[in-house]
Amino acid sequence: MATLKIIIDTRTIKKDLTSPIYLRLIHLRKTLNIKLGLYIEAKHWNPNTQKVKLNHPNAKRWNITLTDKKLKAEKALLDIEEHINNKSAHQLKDLIISTLYPHMKKATKKRHTLFEFTNKIIQELETAQKHATAKTYHYDILAFKRFRKGKDIYLDEIDYDFLKAFEAHTLGRGVSQNGLSHYMKTLRAVLNRAIRSEALDPNCYPFRFYIIRRQKTIKRAIDKSYFNKIKDLELVQETTLWHTKNYILFMFYTQGMNFRDMTLLKSENIQNNRLVYIRRKTKRIYNIKITDKAKEILDYYNLRNESQPHPKGYLFPILPHNYSEDTEKDHKMYNSALKYMNDSCNTIGDLCGLKTKLTTYVIRHSWATIGKKLGIATNVIQEALGHSDLATTEAYLA
Repeated sequence: MATLKIIIDTRTIKKDLTSPIYLRLIHLRKTLNIKLGLYIEAKHWNPNTQKVKLNHPNAKRWNITLTDKKLKAEKALLDIEEHINNKSAHQLKDLIISTLYPHMKKATKKRHTLFEFTNKIIQELETAQKHATAKTYHYDILAFKRFRKGKDIYLDEIDYDFLKAFEAHTLGRGVSQNGLSHYMKTLRAVLNRAIRSEALDPNCYPFRFYIIRRQKTIKRAIDKSYFNKIKDLELVQETTLWHTKNYILFMFYTQGMNFRDMTLLKSENIQNNRLVYIRRKTKRIYNIKITDKAKEILDYYNLRNESQPHPKGYLFPILPHNYSEDTEKDHKMYNSALKYMNDSCNTIGDLCGLKTKLTTYVIRHSWATIGKKLGIATNVIQEALGHSDLATTEAYLA
């Protein structure tokens, strides 16, 4: 059964401190607001009686107007009472609007679907050369396609019950809580973008009620002593493992530098004994002091490049000579280089007696954890790792 009430939306406040009055429709557990064309300060509104307080100069007139509109809406719903449960909330909203404003031209606003709207976002990301993020959207939305058996769904039909049903389905398939969290965060990002693009009514946003939960993961950081063991490893110069050893130590010596950023370093990034570069992911500028240990590694590769230069001018011989950063093919080449690096890191870890996997992520995580133990402030570690919020950094250090 549909219910109606008159509310003030204090989330929106105009310069004159007034907020809009809406007729709120609740039907089949979906809430929609209908504009009534009145604005009032919150102090003049009585939420219990759903009326303008009598101390407002227009109280009598406005209350008659609001009561009249509510009664007309109730009558419109009463006229279709026998079939009301076969109507969607959006259909009832359209009925009420046509009743209250019979001369208003009906807006033909397009309803967007999840897969169609997400594909639009993916195409934009590809155009912006954000291939990794595009892949994330692509693969995460596949989980919703599996759940829906390929059938698309309108964005305004994604409600709390849909999220709970997807949660049960996904966990039932054996996906971890954190895997579910990843899917939900991508869906939330899509819906947030839809609201900003006016493709979705904010009142249809289901994440007001659904909490995305994460499970605490096992710590991946390794002790500082292992980096000393890596440093002391005696390996044949210019072999794959010898280079990998240098890359591990360089990342550690440069505040847990991201592997991709390291692969793109050029001699021009070295300025007055500092590394100045733009973080690929966040586009933020980093300016890091080059420690003596990091300088030893840089000096070797600078000298090496005099006789064996990379065609693109990169300091480290990691990426293929035909890599150019811009295409999907380049993204695949980078991923291949990352996998090769992580495989080699694991071999290095085995040589040092490490019982857990050693990856570029573990190197960054380890620098952050060791830095915290040494008294480096969390916000400084956040800045170094390039995290947009402190919560992400705190999760690293938990």
